[in-house]
Amino acid sequence: MWWILWRLKSSNDQTRRRAVKGLGSSKDPRALTTLMTALNDKSYLVRKEAARVLGDIGDARAVGPLINLVEESFHYAMARTAVGALEDVLGRTATSVVSEDMQAAAILDDVRGIGYESRQGTAWFSESRQPQLWEMDCSKVRTLAQGELIRRGLIA
Repeated sequence: MWWILWRLKSSNDQTRRRAVKGLGSSKDPRALTTLMTALNDKSYLVRKEAARVLGDIGDARAVGPLINLVEESFHYAMARTAVGALEDVLGRTATSVVSEDMQAAAILDDVRGIGYESRQGTAWFSESRQPQLWEMDCSKVRTLAQGELIRRGLIA
């Protein structure tokens, strides 16, 4: 485990991303805390991989940090991964999620952003970039959370 933690301090984004991926396959209980910290990494790729791995692990303690990541997502792929991870975690562990995190999930807004088509070549640099609006539907997360809050008797 120490070598994975050492790799997380690398200045190389891909090295940190691979370290996060390695944490996902480890059975070490310290991995969860480290993965939740990786959701704040400076690299979008590391944050995305951490969200994916947290969704695979499915621990209820990841709900709050994943909600924060969804709300702060500017990239479509990041938002899609974070929302998917949140759905996975809530689908498996809704009964053990802290009420405050469940309430936050129940009112999570859909995420919107602007992306640009990714193209390469010299012609791309001379053309005007056309923004594309995107929206990530969070209704499944809201439905899962609201169902659990109703079960707990916290909402009618």
